[in-house]
Amino acid sequence: MMNRRRFLATLAVAGASPFPTLANAANDAFPTKPVTLVVPNPPGGASDVMARLIGTGLSQMWGQPVVVENRAGAGGSIGAEYVARSAGDGYTLLMGGIASHAINPALYKNIKYDPLRDFTALTLVGTLANVLLAHPSFPADNVRQMIELVRANPNKYSYASVGNGTSPHLSGELFCEMTGLKMVHVPYKGSAAALNDLLAGQIQLGFDNLSAGIPFIKDKKLKALAVTTKTRSPLLPSVPTIAESGVPGYDLTSWAGLFAPARLPAAVAQKISTDVATILRKPDVAEKLLTLGVTAAPNTPTEFAAFLTSEVNKYRSLSQKANLHIG
Repeated sequence: MMNRRRFLATLAVAGASPFPTLANAANDAFPTKPVTLVVPNPPGGASDVMARLIGTGLSQMWGQPVVVENRAGAGGSIGAEYVARSAGDGYTLLMGGIASHAINPALYKNIKYDPLRDFTALTLVGTLANVLLAHPSFPADNVRQMIELVRANPNKYSYASVGNGTSPHLSGELFCEMTGLKMVHVPYKGSAAALNDLLAGQIQLGFDNLSAGIPFIKDKKLKALAVTTKTRSPLLPSVPTIAESGVPGYDLTSWAGLFAPARLPAAVAQKISTDVATILRKPDVAEKLLTLGVTAAPNTPTEFAAFLTSEVNKYRSLSQKANLHIG
């Protein structure tokens, strides 16, 4: 029989007591049942496609179904609130993004969740550029010329967006705030309506998602003056950024990321983050995302949490400076 001294020595070599070992084993076994991945937007959009790509990959890796569930409404806030109220065990996840976790909490007074306190940030999934578009008849061909023209004619020019409180709308607000320009914002009900009026010349400027504008840019039906991201988009490498076009420091990057409710065990968070990163780094997955205008950008839970904090602070500050409050 092993005496007490030999037993303790054996545990010392193992490096721990048996109880943490059992806890780690339980986390390593995650998941042991189906996982629900909530998309706070309607089916068919970029976030829905991203979720289904990730869900398929995780199902194959985990040997458990990952069920994508669309809970759309209120710009993503309904689905986000649902996940925030769920158990922090890893079996309910959220494909959130800039709307649900940065813009909406800054603009809307009735948001019933805290984007930092009520969630565990798992990983950034992808980034998306918006683009500053102009009708071909618009007399400026680049951002510097546009700034000179608009500054000389305050409130004469309007810019279209896909709706109040969207990232294209905030792209325009940030642009005006950083340049001091006076332009009128015209919100539309979606990209199709905004692009139709822009194509028809009824409005001469607009901000929209790059993926929506690319077909018209390539057909030369619209001019791309600049993209809103810090770096150029691989989809339009010849189009400069707003920052390099005379507005240093400008950066508005739309993004999507994976969240769980708060109080998720760190080991489970790390496992989910690592496994999702493995999927996003697969060439076929990255290529499919790029067709949506999305650049895969996985990171660690710590990195994503820091990024989220900076985004929340950025849009809270912008909403206060520009007096942007809805509801």
